[in-house]
Amino acid sequence: MPINIYEESEFTYSDRPNFPAVMKEALKENSGVPTYEAEVAIGETMKAVYDAKKAYAALYEAQQKVGEHWSDYYLQDEALNDDIYGTGEALNAGTYDDADAALEAKAALYEKWPDYLRIKEAYKVDILSDENLSFDLLATDPNAKRYNPYIVLYDMYEPLEKDEIILAFEYTAEQNLENGVFYYAAPGLQTDVEDSIPTLAAAVDWTPVYYNISNGIKEYKFGSATDHSIHWHFNNKQVPAGEELSLQARNFRFITMAQMKAEGGTLLNGVKGDNNEDGEVNLADAQTILGLMARDADVSENPAADVNGDNEINLADYQTVLGLMAQQ
Repeated sequence: MPINIYEESEFTYSDRPNFPAVMKEALKENSGVPTYEAEVAIGETMKAVYDAKKAYAALYEAQQKVGEHWSDYYLQDEALNDDIYGTGEALNAGTYDDADAALEAKAALYEKWPDYLRIKEAYKVDILSDENLSFDLLATDPNAKRYNPYIVLYDMYEPLEKDEIILAFEYTAEQNLENGVFYYAAPGLQTDVEDSIPTLAAAVDWTPVYYNISNGIKEYKFGSATDHSIHWHFNNKQVPAGEELSLQARNFRFITMAQMKAEGGTLLNGVKGDNNEDGEVNLADAQTILGLMARDADVSENPAADVNGDNEINLADYQTVLGLMAQQ
């Protein structure tokens, strides 16, 4: 009995989410053909259909997220509309020939319209946006006695990958930004996990910042869900009472250490003992020091390997790393 998955020229297998048109044609071509080869071809095609449906569903979700995310910036951009509607039309037409093609389209969509964090709320901070994803943050009471001014950053497309431990953004500021703090939170829950932010120097031009958030991830599993958020609290006691703290910031995003290095960035908050910059202090850091010692390498080759700050890479640094590991 030949396999016949078509009845009256209508495909009976649910086409939501859709799947590639070429696979529909392959099924139609072999449907009802009384040969072993045709039945094998249908089985193989159905396996591919299963994978393609999952990829089509993932691309559809990505299209929705990108549209909602960027539309919230009141972005009137034909390119955005073209990409969103174009992706939808391609999904409906089954244009992507297989799962890989659909996932590549998803990756391209995310690359073109990055997962920049949005500002969810603010306290004693006036927010202006005169260009897409660039915010003027004016703290009207930087020396507030009860609560420090803050903003809340949120809305990720997807949970963070294991190696996405760097919060990157750009800023300009009229004054140094000192004593800032990051808090990690989920809806209805603000944890006691916090990171002190090293001073951000006054800057006239857009200046990149790369901040290692592995502490928040380790202690709280921050980033395991898309509805987690970061609270950035400002506390600048150098600003005279009655004056304002002025800051512009843009393009908040989470990236990997490899991406940071590719961009030529350095960490604002390097982790002591983490001389291979993977966000952790572990055996790999100790082995790195031994390798540098074996070559009698100069400190300039890897300044972070001089863990105890004596301007040499030696056994004392190796022992310091082991001590830091023991404290974890």
